[in-house]
Amino acid sequence: MTQTWSGQWTKGNEEYDVLAGGEVNLSTGQGAQWAPSFEQYSGKVDSDGSPIADTTYTPDGYDRFTTDGAPFKVPARKASYRLTASVHRNTKAATASSRIDVSWTFHSTKPPTDAPVQLPVSTVHFGTKTDLTSRVPAARTATLPVTVEGAAHGHHLKSLTVYVSYDHGHTWKRAEVRNGKVTVVNPAKGKAISLWARVTDAKGDSSRVTIYDAYFGK
Repeated sequence: MTQTWSGQWTKGNEEYDVLAGGEVNLSTGQGAQWAPSFEQYSGKVDSDGSPIADTTYTPDGYDRFTTDGAPFKVPARKASYRLTASVHRNTKAATASSRIDVSWTFHSTKPPTDAPVQLPVSTVHFGTKTDLTSRVPAARTATLPVTVEGAAHGHHLKSLTVYVSYDHGHTWKRAEVRNGKVTVVNPAKGKAISLWARVTDAKGDSSRVTIYDAYFGK
């Protein structure tokens, strides 16, 4: 029986599954429900700085795995892992959130039993209030709730840093987090704001979420 320390994330049809001391399997899932809204998906897994798995998928059928989709063996010893994923959306289908990048850096070792153990990864949600077209009143000051979920939730949170960009991520400005909220200036009419959050939990494991063109001014 494979010894596993497993964690799984699902966004749309993308799934990541990492098994320390066992196998790694990256798959995009080619269901039709999400395919029209993105142009390209890519994912990668590194162990102690060395690549061990990657995949790329596009709706036109191009699907590439480094080992033809077969699972990857990972060492049972304690190691540092970094999972990254990037989704580029089709702007004809959805103008907002044109690109989303995520990464998780954590340590893993083979557990003593076969029982699954949740991986120490986190994510961030921005509580932006927009209309149905992902737009907000232009140039107004707004307060956004920032919620951390996963390993860094609650008292397990060591640090949370948020940045904003008004030029599609070319330059970033830090937005101070106070009581779980950040204050930003809404983008100008027809322009977008991008959001980037970096989370570290009490054990030093970190997560990053970047949303390009998160919403627009109107």
